[in-house]
Amino acid sequence: MGALAQQGGHKAAIHTVGSSALGRMLIRYFKEKGIKTINIVRRDDYTQELKDEGADYVLNSTAPDFETQLKEIAEKEQATIAFDAIAGDFTNKVLTALQPGATCYIYGGLGGRAVNSISIMELFKGKKITAFSLTPYIEELAKTGKIGEFFNEIHTRLDTTFKSNVQKVFKLDEIVEAEAYYQGNSSKGKILLQPN
Repeated sequence: MGALAQQGGHKAAIHTVGSSALGRMLIRYFKEKGIKTINIVRRDDYTQELKDEGADYVLNSTAPDFETQLKEIAEKEQATIAFDAIAGDFTNKVLTALQPGATCYIYGGLGGRAVNSISIMELFKGKKITAFSLTPYIEELAKTGKIGEFFNEIHTRLDTTFKSNVQKVFKLDEIVEAEAYYQGNSSKGKILLQPN
């Protein structure tokens, strides 16, 4: 995802699950590359955490003026790329905020609904919606001989840019407790299961 934003010369990116492990990685990566991030969360508690990670903007999707704020910031920062893991009606909110000629990559369906309610007027502005899946992306890198470069970039940054917080380790026979714990703490880091 970071490479898509960098290669496309994008100045700012919207990401719909800013407090996730991937969201935090993208914040750090984009900061290194000089790309502003507009991160969307569902709770205000994540705002300071993400700012500490280097987030330029953190917006709460439950705020009454969320869509207005998103549109104003996206226009100010000239956001022309977005990564959406929610889908459903949310994709149109993101697409509407993006600048003409922008692309919204959908890589998940956390909203549990199909992408719908897309305004045809946004498509007339040259905006696109496309799916992003890691497997075809890696296959394309392999065909073009760039797979080694891709993995090397990730590997050399595993302890910094692409680190993932592990909040707790459970034994395999504690899987029920692990799932319950994760449900209440999903944005605080990964839960690992350790063989007994």
